[in-house]
Amino acid sequence: MRLAGAGLEANVPSGWDARIYSRPLAVPEVLPEPEASPFRRRVQTSGGTASLHAASFALPVNDGDFGTGATSSMPAPGAFVAVLEYELGGGLRPGAGLFAARGAPIPLGRDDFDPRALLRARPGQLGAQRFFTAGGRPFCLYAVLGSEAASAAPLDQLNGLLGSLRFGPALAIG
Repeated sequence: MRLAGAGLEANVPSGWDARIYSRPLAVPEVLPEPEASPFRRRVQTSGGTASLHAASFALPVNDGDFGTGATSSMPAPGAFVAVLEYELGGGLRPGAGLFAARGAPIPLGRDDFDPRALLRARPGQLGAQRFFTAGGRPFCLYAVLGSEAASAAPLDQLNGLLGSLRFGPALAIG
């Protein structure tokens, strides 16, 4: 199945659950009162940063950006991936620093996964995290395998999904 939204597209392996969503941007807004702080943060109603969650099992309805809910209930042979776009500003620039790598860092090999890369350590799970720029946009790829002893199939499917990812231009802010 082809999934598209928020400037991202991917082929989702059969039997996998996936969603693409957009988080609103927080941007400065000038206040008219001189005694007030010159800026406050407001949430845009359109545009925003894109996120993709995909897993070889059912995803929870609500979850954190890095899938802490999903990975807490992940079956041993499972795989989870989050591709998260970062908001520009504060010195963050696509193609520079942490985001210097161009294009999604794929394929991921078994040696790319380590229990120390997990957001939340869970017995047997392994994680991988990579930062990159694609389509002129900064992203983080966070992947989790449910078991060190799992077959190669979940990783092969995860790499198939990652290989199919397409990154469009940044969403317009309106």
